[in-house]
Amino acid sequence: MGKKCRNEEPTEATACIYGTLGTVLSSALHRHREALVYFEKLVELDSKLGLNDGFDLSCIAAAYDGLEDYDRAISYYKKSLSRLFKEYKTSENEIRTKGVDNSTIGNVLFGYAVTLIYGKNDTNSGNYIMSLSAKCNYEIAIDYCNENGIKYHRAQSLFE
Repeated sequence: MGKKCRNEEPTEATACIYGTLGTVLSSALHRHREALVYFEKLVELDSKLGLNDGFDLSCIAAAYDGLEDYDRAISYYKKSLSRLFKEYKTSENEIRTKGVDNSTIGNVLFGYAVTLIYGKNDTNSGNYIMSLSAKCNYEIAIDYCNENGIKYHRAQSLFE
């Protein structure tokens, strides 16, 4: 990164650049440690801009998962979900009992479940979290649940 200009104000465009760089480094190049630098800058910048950083925290979690630091990944997934539940005015209980139609929360729950199942070898907890992801109508989780005999009830979409 170049030097910051004296009058440069943080913007959503800068946040987008940090997010993109982090995603490319982590997902495409598997350079998770370098990606963390950009994701952490993204969270800090979003906080300064007053933006919800719930999904950003899940990016940090995924990078830690890539580094096989599963405990830290789980901690960030939990932080991410806590903020996303507030943003979308829902809860684990609402998802469990009624389901919600929210792919963002479903995506984060899916990543959390994968970390539990494949990283921590905690299939019971992972399958429960996977069922929550499916109850958010997250298609990949629905496929996983169907392929592995995990029961869930799909959330009713407003458009069905």
